[in-house]
Amino acid sequence: MDTESLACTLVARALGIETVRAEDAMHTLGGWDSLGHLAIVAEIEKQSGATLTPEQIVSIVSVRDVARLLSRWG
Repeated sequence: MDTESLACTLVARALGIETVRAEDAMHTLGGWDSLGHLAIVAEIEKQSGATLTPEQIVSIVSVRDVARLLSRWG
């Protein structure tokens, strides 16, 4: 699975929604509020085995940002 597809799956799971596209972002997805953001961070950390820095956490504003982070850990 490529990183964009993985990011879509991860964000959908974190937010409890069915369909997420690589083009989606905080402002286009229902449920991506502060608690949703924390759920996404937790899913990234679970998937990657890494702990995100505060800078990385606030830099996540889109599904492509999630993919970019996931690509760092292969």
